[in-house]
Amino acid sequence: MSTSPAERVSRFPGRGRYQALVPLGRGGAATVHVARDRTTSTLVALKRLLPHGSRESHLAMLSREARVGALLSHTNCVRVLDFGDDEGEFFLALEYVEGENLDRLLDGCRRRGKSLSQDALAYLLSSVAGGLHAAHELRDESGKALSLVHRDLTPHNILVGYDGTVKVADFGVAKIEVDSTRTRTGEVKGKMAYMAPEQALGEPLDRRADLWALGAIVHECVTLERMWGEGTDVELMRKIALEAPPRLPSESPLAEVYRALVARAPSDRPATAKEAQTKIESALQAEEAALAKGKAELATLVQTLFETERTEMESRIAGTHDITAPPPVVAATTSEPAPRSKLLWLAVATTAIAGLVIASKAATSTAHTAPPTAPSNPNPNPNPNPNPNPNSNPNPNPNREPEPEPAASPPQRAPYAAEGRRDD
Repeated sequence: MSTSPAERVSRFPGRGRYQALVPLGRGGAATVHVARDRTTSTLVALKRLLPHGSRESHLAMLSREARVGALLSHTNCVRVLDFGDDEGEFFLALEYVEGENLDRLLDGCRRRGKSLSQDALAYLLSSVAGGLHAAHELRDESGKALSLVHRDLTPHNILVGYDGTVKVADFGVAKIEVDSTRTRTGEVKGKMAYMAPEQALGEPLDRRADLWALGAIVHECVTLERMWGEGTDVELMRKIALEAPPRLPSESPLAEVYRALVARAPSDRPATAKEAQTKIESALQAEEAALAKGKAELATLVQTLFETERTEMESRIAGTHDITAPPPVVAATTSEPAPRSKLLWLAVATTAIAGLVIASKAATSTAHTAPPTAPSNPNPNPNPNPNPNPNSNPNPNPNREPEPEPAASPPQRAPYAAEGRRDD
């Protein structure tokens, strides 16, 4: 008898290619660790589905993130290095960004009375817009546009390295136009505080919904306060539906750009993230030299604010050692990341398997629960087609994905290194 992915997940992880070192976060469906690639001795961020979290919907989200990562290659996006299962335990190996997420960085600025310089702000926002545009323009291997929408662009999912590098992370709830498990109209994914009106209301959306989220991040970087303030999802929903976003101070060079990004009508926003990037750089007079200076200033800021945390993490990683000899490795054993074609094939195949398992379960459930009727055909069809929805997600939500739906909980830190650390 066949078993579902959830039934096949190993309860003794870490015995294959990747050795988990330091826990970074745990969500409703997955854990994330700093891990060491035993074949290269390099560090990665290892996301693993929990045994009880390996439902097909969560596996589909992990597969979607792997598929996007297999196609996406940009300096301002977190890279996916490997995807697969180790004795039934599904995992995703991601580029490890040594640093903090933007949410923690801005919180540190608030607590320490610091702010982003104009050049650092220009570099940060330009980098985010650049990574976002690369994702929006993504095409599959046949050249077909994916019409990708991130849907969860928040400070938790923007990583700032100690070297000043900025990367967009976590495409686990991304909308892909050709994805058979994509969210249907009326379903909401993402964090309410950064949702465009059309997204919060469950209406059809495109890349311009992410530009609204970018506008909310602009407001937060300039004022160090969340655009809608604090509140429950219900309170935030009311503000989104009935109120206009607060204005930036008129003296801010980004005031006009911000107002365009958070325009209620998508048609009034910039058409692309590339256009938004150009407007941001122009407003902040950010030429190449200024952007380079901004990166250096951003690196100094994050190092200053998190010197203790950085030292502690380095010490914890250095204090770990491999206490077990790893068994033969099934995953790729070269020093290079798994080929993108392999990642894409695994992601698509796993998504298809998850869909088939859901369909099979739904068909069985329908067969057992349907009321008995008098047979009108001596050979009735034993396999009715209930047309199940393979994208149902019973757990509403740093870093999503295979986590509870973020819209149902208050904003929190990203759950993994590549997405920053959560508070314990």
